[in-house]
Amino acid sequence: MSTEIVLYTVYGPSREFPRHYVVRRWRLDKLIDDKYPFIIAPTLEEARAGIPPGLARIPREELDDPAVLESWI
Repeated sequence: MSTEIVLYTVYGPSREFPRHYVVRRWRLDKLIDDKYPFIIAPTLEEARAGIPPGLARIPREELDDPAVLESWI
């Protein structure tokens, strides 16, 4: 029995979504849905509200893409 570990990454406004925050779901080995973001929201608070409860926040790393704000696992 394997356990799927999902990471939710929050992106700030970017070229793709210049006026929105985006949350994408990642599995350890691949992007779950490469075509469609999990959440598209006008504010950071609304983007965070769509992330499942009970997860821990991971701040962005210096080497992350500049659009990455944080991740949740």
